[in-house]
Order: sequence, then C-alpha cells, then structure tokens
Amino acid sequence: MLISSFNSLVVFRSLIYSLIYLFSFCVYFLVPFNLMYFGDEEKTLKYYVRSFFFIGAYAFMQFFFSIFGVELPFTTQKLIFARGSAFALEPSFYALYAIPFVSYLNAKLLLTSSVKKSPALIANFFLFISTTTTAFVSYFVFFLVLFFFPRYRSLDACFSESRKKLLKMTALCGGAFLLSIAVFSELYRKTFLKFFYVGMAHESFFTRFSGIFSALKAFSENLLFGVGIGGIGPYITEQFGQNIPTLGFFDQRALEKRGVAHLFSYEPTNVFSEILGSLGIFGVIGFCIFAIVVWIHFHILLRNEKLPQEKKINILALLISIIVSLACLQINQGLFRSYIWVHLGISLGYALKIKHQI
Repeated sequence: MLISSFNSLVVFRSLIYSLIYLFSFCVYFLVPFNLMYFGDEEKTLKYYVRSFFFIGAYAFMQFFFSIFGVELPFTTQKLIFARGSAFALEPSFYALYAIPFVSYLNAKLLLTSSVKKSPALIANFFLFISTTTTAFVSYFVFFLVLFFFPRYRSLDACFSESRKKLLKMTALCGGAFLLSIAVFSELYRKTFLKFFYVGMAHESFFTRFSGIFSALKAFSENLLFGVGIGGIGPYITEQFGQNIPTLGFFDQRALEKRGVAHLFSYEPTNVFSEILGSLGIFGVIGFCIFAIVVWIHFHILLRNEKLPQEKKINILALLISIIVSLACLQINQGLFRSYIWVHLGISLGYALKIKHQI
C-alpha cells in the first residue's frame, strides 16, 4: 500500500489511507485474533455470536416500531417502513455485517443435528429485515458454496445429512421470502425487487457498476502498483472529468434528472476491483497469499482425523461463513469494513487455537 501511494495522484491521501488500514488491521484483526488464541476459544466464540443478536434485535425494533409510525434513533432509510440497519451507515452495511453470523449459524444447523434451530431462524429473520439485495444474494452464495464445497472423509456423514437439510432450508427460506414479499409488497418492490421494476438504470446498480468500471479502468493503465488506496476517484476524475465513459444501456440524461449523476464519485464498489485499481498486480498477489495461508490452516484441520467432530464442524462453519462474506463483498467495497476483519480474526484465531491444542 505504501509503494502504491507513491504512484498516486494524491500521495498524501493514499499514505493516510494506508495508515488507517494499518490501524484497522491491528485493531480489528489482530486484537480479535489474539483474544481468541490466548483466551477461552469456545467462550469467546459464544459471546461473539451472541453479540449479533443484540445488534440484530435493535435492527428489528427499527423496522417493527416504524410500522406504528415511531422512528428509532440511527434509522437511516425509510421506504414505507424503516429498513433494519441497527447502528450501521445504511442497510447494506448492516446486511454485510450480519451475513457472516447468519452463514455460520446456518452452516452449523445443516451440518449437525445437535444445534438448536431457533437461533438460526431468528438470525435469518434479522438479516431479512435489512431488505437489501446483498442479503438476498447471500443465500444463493451460501447454497452454492455448501453444495460445491470440497468433501472431507471425516465429515462425509455431515455432508450427506446436510444435503437433505439443504433442500428443506432452501424451501423454508424461499417460502419465508415469498411470504414477506406478499405481506410487505410495496416495501420489497422498492428494495429487493427494485431491479425488476426499474431495470439496470436504477441508481443503486448504476453507482455500483460505475465504481467497478472506474477501478478496472485505473488498473488497466497502472497494472503493477495501481493508483494507491483512495486514489481511484481522483485518478478517473483527472483523466476524464465529467465525460466518464459508461455502457450504452445507461440513459445519462434520465439519471441526471433523477439526481443520480452527482452521486457518481468514481470510487470502487467491489472489493476485488478495489484491490486491482488501488494496488495493482502486486497488491492482488499479497491478498492472495494471505487467503492461501488462511485456507491451508483450515484445510489441515478439516483433514485431521483426531480432531473432535464438534470442533471440526465449528471450523467448517466458520470457513463457509468467510467464503460467503468475501463473495458478497464483490458487490461492495470492503478493505475498511471493520466487521469483516473482526470475523477473519475470530475465525483464524479459533482455527489456530484448535491446531495448537491437538
């Protein structure tokens, strides 16, 4: 990041962003990692998962009280009813925070019969009330990840049982989704189903796609080191000004009438393109090495025949939740999402603690 900063049009800004990232890594990754590694891993994991229910309960209260016309503090968006966002900047941020917890609980529910169903059901409900596209997409990603996940001999029984449960959960989630659409049709028409009504010219799609396009454009002209963290927006603005190229299916005049054009800051909206445009090939290699190291630790543990089944299922559920979260980051930028780094720190710390105990 420091090297890429000197390739940026806004060197000082990129340097500051690099220091913020260092702070985020130390506080939101290393602290949870060490807390898990040097403390009681089972108790830490239990309290970590419980913490979501306090946040999710408040998101539910925002939604519930808005039905009666009461707007609770920190409510950021209201379309007929308040969209659950808890204390996040907006519902999509809250949804991305909730996805690791929900994926972890759903995976445990599918992989073992000894887990209570009620926490997972409540967690899914707390994710639904965000009414975001990210939440909706996360279920497709989760089902695909579980279906195509590599099979481990020591977990064959769990996977064979999970396939039956997966079909039931798919039907249950689909039914719950259709029921919620029927009850709150107007709300979902403006949230989950907005692309079917407005099309690809919707401002949400426009800003996301434009951010990805901008990042890839910056990368194509700065392959090795990118344009520095925080440098994509200034770089594209400097190169193109107000005449930024877009694909033909965007009606620029219509978007300007809807007040969308001024929101287009050319910043990346996809974590992979964010890394590409900001840090170039060397940055991608660095993150790939980190991802490979994480995968190797989990892979070794899942192959270990001596590891107790309960801990192995915990490790597998955490790994699945990481994969689902990273996949969902492909429709959101995410290098500074603190809760993603916390989840990575908790998960990797748990895995290494178990590995140390064997």
